[in-house]
Amino acid sequence: MGKDPYGMTRKALTILTLILFVLPAVAQQQDDTTVTLKRPQKAGTVQRYKIEAIADAGGTEVTVERKMKIEIKEVKENGDVVLVMKDEGGKIVAMGQEMEVPLASTVTVTTDKLGKVLKYERANDDLSVMAPQIERLLAVAQDYVLPEKDVKPGDTWQYEMDNPALKDTKVTVKLMYAGFEKVDETRVWKIKQAMSAPVDREGGKMEAEMTFFVNSETGVTVRAEGKFSNVPSQYGPVNITWKTSLVKPDATPAAAK
Repeated sequence: MGKDPYGMTRKALTILTLILFVLPAVAQQQDDTTVTLKRPQKAGTVQRYKIEAIADAGGTEVTVERKMKIEIKEVKENGDVVLVMKDEGGKIVAMGQEMEVPLASTVTVTTDKLGKVLKYERANDDLSVMAPQIERLLAVAQDYVLPEKDVKPGDTWQYEMDNPALKDTKVTVKLMYAGFEKVDETRVWKIKQAMSAPVDREGGKMEAEMTFFVNSETGVTVRAEGKFSNVPSQYGPVNITWKTSLVKPDATPAAAK
């Protein structure tokens, strides 16, 4: 007979078995890769984002959609970054009624080189339903802070800051690098963040859980999503579900349209 009629089948099964056991090992090796999280900052850079939020205030649900322009106004010699955030309009739906949202005033945020919020400034004529101190906490929660060293999946880092909403208390922010993912064919870093901030002397805390998906080539956040709980407002504590998506620039020349 000479040849095993099932030799090729056995060989194929052997190769398949090796693949089934080797591929997870390769994937694990890739997942364990140490990376340098970075966010290049250049004055004049502009990004636009679509914001989708659902707020629940005492059982009343409000849906908000709006667009925001974020420009890097200045990068200082020490690495501090000045960002200007300009509202570009949107709509709100409450109790079955849809209406245009009045444009909010421009916000200027200054961060250090890692992304920690140093200063938050909004015009005094703004019609916000939240105190400036609470808006600053939201600004902290809506962006991540870089670690001071390289990380691999599962690595964590954290920091504390003075609480603008309650004197003599601290805000704690914890972060974790969760590895690579893909968002619309873009390879991204996945970064998880949790923030906790006391908001009253009775033990009440505003909390936020966010996940950021950051383009691993450019350092630009392409998507962020999460929840804010017990956010103080004029209408009492508010819970918010939040999603931010990068608006891709239209590559079609205006003349061609």
